[in-house]
Amino acid sequence: MGALQAQSAKARPGPVLTGVVTLFARPELGGSALGGGTYKAGEIVEILAIPAPHHRFVRWEGQVVHSVLARTRTLAKTKGIPITAVFEPQHYRLAVECEPKYTGKIEGDGWFPYGVTAPVRAVPANGYKFSHWEGAVADAAKADTTLANPLIGPVKLTAHFKRDVENLRLTAVAEPALGGEVTGGGSFEPGTVARLTARPARGFVFNGWQGSVNRPGSPETDVRVIQDTHVVALFAPQKALIRAKVVPLGAGKVSGDLGVRPCLVPAVLQAEAMPGYVFDGWEGAAPTHADGRITVTPSEAGKIVDLTARFRPAS
Repeated sequence: MGALQAQSAKARPGPVLTGVVTLFARPELGGSALGGGTYKAGEIVEILAIPAPHHRFVRWEGQVVHSVLARTRTLAKTKGIPITAVFEPQHYRLAVECEPKYTGKIEGDGWFPYGVTAPVRAVPANGYKFSHWEGAVADAAKADTTLANPLIGPVKLTAHFKRDVENLRLTAVAEPALGGEVTGGGSFEPGTVARLTARPARGFVFNGWQGSVNRPGSPETDVRVIQDTHVVALFAPQKALIRAKVVPLGAGKVSGDLGVRPCLVPAVLQAEAMPGYVFDGWEGAAPTHADGRITVTPSEAGKIVDLTARFRPAS
């Protein structure tokens, strides 16, 4: 009996050892770690790190197979060694620019962690002053301010600057003054893009701009006002041809404003008789002066005005 009892004691299995997997998350609000608990000692256990919204998994700290993979494995040990899933807030871009460009600099542009109410500061360049912020800031009128809301995604801001001087003058005139009119001049804040328009008067055509304009050959153009500026709209008179003949040939001569002449400008012609002839009148225009002088005003561009000075033998 004693031998049987000893044999039975050897066959009886010993106690099952248990292992522990102890998981933590850092920071606690950054996410969670799944898979912790009690297992057989030496058992391979799969663990998983799940980041909270706006966070990302960084690494495991402790005895794991792959420390940089969110899903990895570890061994359950009788003396559980803590394993920690490390998280960090996601970073978002705060992009800040100047308008107009190169009129100042910005402090605060860059990448910031989720939930930060990032500060920004606008510093004007020499000759400029801060005007206002465009975008979600706490105080759009202050150069030194913060975001209006905690950062939860990319944000774009624009700092507007203006010249630290009074408004600039844009003078636009017509040359000649009777050739047309120019609109769009005036007083402007530095950096403003002003629109100028040239309208020719009757009998004139637009002939280009003198000055710093974007489109010198167009009657409608733009000017960026960065200093006091003077611009001239050039106008040219439309032309007509004035011709005169003498009948009978050799009986006299015609002098005065013959040839290509501007429209709407009076032209004066003079008929003079040769010896043995007297002036007998004009054909093609009225009124006629007894002394042979006549005034003609061309009204249409490209028109040919034909006149005839008639003479007769002297009595």
